[in-house]
Amino acid sequence: MRQNKIIGKCNLCGTVKKLCKAHIIPKSFYYGLRKNNEIPYLYSVGLSIHPKRIRVGIYDNNILCLECDHTIGKFDCYAAELLLQPSYNIIDYKDEKFIKIDTFNYIQLKIFLLSVVWRASITSIDIFSSIYLGEYESIIKAIIAESKLLYDEYFSCILIKYDSELANNIPNPEMRNFNGINYCRLRMAQYLFIIKIDKRPFDVEFIKYIMKPEKPLMIVYKSFKNSSDYKNLIKNGVDYL
Repeated sequence: MRQNKIIGKCNLCGTVKKLCKAHIIPKSFYYGLRKNNEIPYLYSVGLSIHPKRIRVGIYDNNILCLECDHTIGKFDCYAAELLLQPSYNIIDYKDEKFIKIDTFNYIQLKIFLLSVVWRASITSIDIFSSIYLGEYESIIKAIIAESKLLYDEYFSCILIKYDSELANNIPNPEMRNFNGINYCRLRMAQYLFIIKIDKRPFDVEFIKYIMKPEKPLMIVYKSFKNSSDYKNLIKNGVDYL
């Protein structure tokens, strides 16, 4: 349904002004899903929402002013430029495959990931209803507003890219818990992003996968057809296949 522009309080700067059409999933990642001019599917995991086609992406006219949307957009553009490349350097390391990017801006990529989770948490759109950040929402808001990583250890990130274009679909992000650690599971394009939202550290076995500053970016490269995401795609009956 079309949303009219309104005057309201921006969730980032707190100013009452005209709000804009702010995408929750960045447009650059959404348009990467459009293949042969087909309209991508949005489907849910664990929510009673039927799969549906979305023409213009997922946006909310009630959360951000234009200036703040542009601020966040700079992080979106950086992530798209870094992650949506036509080819990658894939390496084998200890019986696993990784995409290795030798140099990247850790702060910009981290804030990008946190900004998507934050946008999902403040919107009232039903597909994002499971994203609740609690006390961490205000911390992430400050990180975005100040472009500075505060309490960085709370928000460790693991990046995974699937090996198939079949992964080009849009399931809803989810909050999950593993061994008592809360994290957000976010899918965009062929990527799966694991973003810890917890003061406690990940278990030791995950440390080697965590994105680190001043190190190459190591993205786990995995088979989509062997993943739980592929099983959920089939379960939801999406005729994308």
